[in-house]
Amino acid sequence: MLNLNSLVRAASVAGLTFGLVSVSQLGQKTFAQDITLEGSGSTSIRLVVSDWFTERGVNYRVVGGNVGRPEFENGITDFVASDYSLPNLPREDMVVLNPVDNTIVLPYNVPGFEARLNTEQLCGIYNGTITNWSQVGGPSLPILRVYRFDASNTSAELDTGFVQPTCGFSITNPDRSVNLPNPNPATDLPGNGSDGVLDVVEKTPGAIGYINRPIAISRGLRDFVFFTPLETSELFQGPIYVIFRKSYATKEKAKAARDLCKYIANKGSRVAQEDFGYTPPTGPSDSCQLIAFPAPAP
Repeated sequence: MLNLNSLVRAASVAGLTFGLVSVSQLGQKTFAQDITLEGSGSTSIRLVVSDWFTERGVNYRVVGGNVGRPEFENGITDFVASDYSLPNLPREDMVVLNPVDNTIVLPYNVPGFEARLNTEQLCGIYNGTITNWSQVGGPSLPILRVYRFDASNTSAELDTGFVQPTCGFSITNPDRSVNLPNPNPATDLPGNGSDGVLDVVEKTPGAIGYINRPIAISRGLRDFVFFTPLETSELFQGPIYVIFRKSYATKEKAKAARDLCKYIANKGSRVAQEDFGYTPPTGPSDSCQLIAFPAPAP
């Protein structure tokens, strides 16, 4: 039986990259008849790409925040979606939305075992001192740690939001790649993207991984066993950002960006929460009215 062990108040901040998925323009443009906005970034919003972008005549490429942010910084795209991290641009030059947050869940595949892992047990699994499910009340079965093979904000959020403050060690490198303590190639299994991690967990008895909650729901995994962290741990929801430029080269593009911003901030946010299981945002959002033309003089 596959269970999902959810980090309550923890967020999935996946700048994950599971491969390039191109969303082409479909239907009539909603915001500006002759303007097509170009965006790229986070894969964690892939469930709302149709509602937020495609149905509005907006092109969005699901390439991961680690790819999308440099594209936005270099002027290749008009907006970017990113979890956990903002583009490396002056904050005053950006209009930042936090329309939803995300959570991380930990799916595990241990036949006949449905117990709830506590903080100490989960820390032991990730530092490699707990290596068999029998050590946490399960069957005699090796624990297989499934991790993100790609550099991912999901890994970074799990690390900085839970592992570091609660367990006292780290599982990631500065580039957000995973570096598990006490590594063992026989029991540490890579997965590419959240779907890749879940694929490995589903087909591998003894495996435990970490993924985005909305993706888990989309895969039909709705029965969550909740992992409750220590109250003293700084476990928090992770923001999903959609970032626009404060100014655009033409009035038409500025209006299209402003209209898209308003949609995502209002109805788009509600759709993501009500239809796809995203978490209500915990952070503030800038006013979409800040998006303007012309660009301010240098």
